[in-house]
Formats: sequence, C-alpha cells, structure tokens
Amino acid sequence: MTSQTTAPTLQVCKDCGGGAPVDAHFCPQCTKILSISRHGDYFRFFGLPRKLNISANDLDQRFRGLSRQFHPDYFVNATPA
Repeated sequence: MTSQTTAPTLQVCKDCGGGAPVDAHFCPQCTKILSISRHGDYFRFFGLPRKLNISANDLDQRFRGLSRQFHPDYFVNATPA
C-alpha cells in the first residue's frame, strides 16, 4: 500500500478567511497579500519547475514581475497591516 500526498489547492486567507489558490499572491476576496510561506519553497513561489538548471532569464522575469506587484511604493496609502 502506498500513500500519496498531494499539495493543497486552496489556502485560507488570514485576513478574510476566504479560500485562495496556492499559486495566487493576492487573496481574490479581499485583495490583500497572502502569506509567502504557504508555497513551501521558492520554486513554487516563483512558479518554476523543481530542477537544478533554471533559466536565469526566466527567473529574472518572474522576479521583476513579482517585485512590481509587491513593491512598497504601490502600498503607500495602505494600512500597516
């Protein structure tokens, strides 16, 4: 008998309690930033395959895309939370 472990497909938002896909960075219900630790590792956080040789250009594009979403300048009027 073999046991299969599957990664959860939904993560509970700590702010509103709504369900959010694990690959989302913002809650679809309340639009707040979701916890980074829910991904488990940086491969999943960046949406990259788990392998040794990763394209540096692909990683750079994904990093820059996420940095535009999370940059503090976009949240200048947001609450501290």
